[in-house]
Amino acid sequence: MQRRAFLGVLGGLTLVSGAGSLSSLSKFISADSQVAFGKVDLAADSVSQGIGPRLASAARSADGSFQLIVTQGDKVVSSNAIGLRGHGVVAHPKQHAVLVMARRPGNLMYLIDQNSGEVLKTITAAPTHHFYGHGVFSKDGNTYWSTENNVDTGEGLIVCRDSTTFDTLIQFPSYGIGPHQLEFLNHQSVLVVANGGILTRPDQPRKKLNLDTMEPNLSYIDIATGKLLAQYKPEFHQQSLRHLTVSPKDQVAVGIQYEGDPTRVVPLVVFHSGEDQLLNGIVNDESEWQRFNQYTASLACSDEKLCVTSPRGGVVSFWDMQTRKLTQFSEFKDCAGAGWHTKNQSFVVSSGEGFVRWYDQASLKVSNEHHFKGIQWDNHLGLIS
Repeated sequence: MQRRAFLGVLGGLTLVSGAGSLSSLSKFISADSQVAFGKVDLAADSVSQGIGPRLASAARSADGSFQLIVTQGDKVVSSNAIGLRGHGVVAHPKQHAVLVMARRPGNLMYLIDQNSGEVLKTITAAPTHHFYGHGVFSKDGNTYWSTENNVDTGEGLIVCRDSTTFDTLIQFPSYGIGPHQLEFLNHQSVLVVANGGILTRPDQPRKKLNLDTMEPNLSYIDIATGKLLAQYKPEFHQQSLRHLTVSPKDQVAVGIQYEGDPTRVVPLVVFHSGEDQLLNGIVNDESEWQRFNQYTASLACSDEKLCVTSPRGGVVSFWDMQTRKLTQFSEFKDCAGAGWHTKNQSFVVSSGEGFVRWYDQASLKVSNEHHFKGIQWDNHLGLIS
């Protein structure tokens, strides 16, 4: 895939003290090290309870506690009151465990046994860092890569950890402020990062400090060198690029949360696959963007279709990955989490009202639904199997 350099290399790789040389990292990473959120398949024997795939998500329970919950079909396999609002959840490729990260600007993540709900390990960000709620394991399962913020400088960072000890191995710039979700390209040692452009600090937890000057971008980074390969900006500087997904053909789709005038109509889904700019999703009428209420949450895709949720709009949208055209809206109150299940050829979407709904890819009709009473699913879900 041909990708042009945008501003050249703005920085470089930082080896953390005690981590050894860059060459020593080669045992942890390889040219085809990648795995996407919501696409991890564990061994078949990990599926032992309930019927259907296992899902994991942060949630709020009926008693108001924040939990990490694993389900299978209509059954709760395990739950744990983790004491903080979680965000991104991803399955560990080498363990029957899931990793849940605190939402920004939290500084904790937990490795949790998917069967018992036991916390196996608590990982804390460096003293001057906070997490942005997302990370991704390498395909070989040896490393975990997360988006973080240097609180002192406001610089966005990509931090690589050993997936067993979770000790930091290397870190390098994300080439923007507020890096949020990241994914690997397929069969390449390249990360694609959605830099949302929003500056936050732990002492002002949810306050957005730079809305007038924010500069979101989509950055492609070589993990072996930490160098910026290419970078692309949206049409408007307050189109915060937040969540993304990568297709098996390396087509990237990005969801936007607009931080500007709430009456302004702007594109909220963009695509990229080697072009010189981000390509807006195509709608039948510009007013259709208003159905998202300026906000997208999770994205999941197959080769053919893209699923994008909007909890504020109360809609799930489906897009053609080849034409970038919006094909269907499905009303679903407070929908947020989304995943793609290859074997079932289905998308799965969760909601803040406790529903988990499956959509058949061919018909885009609901093929199954479960309701977990008293559970409010949070913004993202991890598809374990």
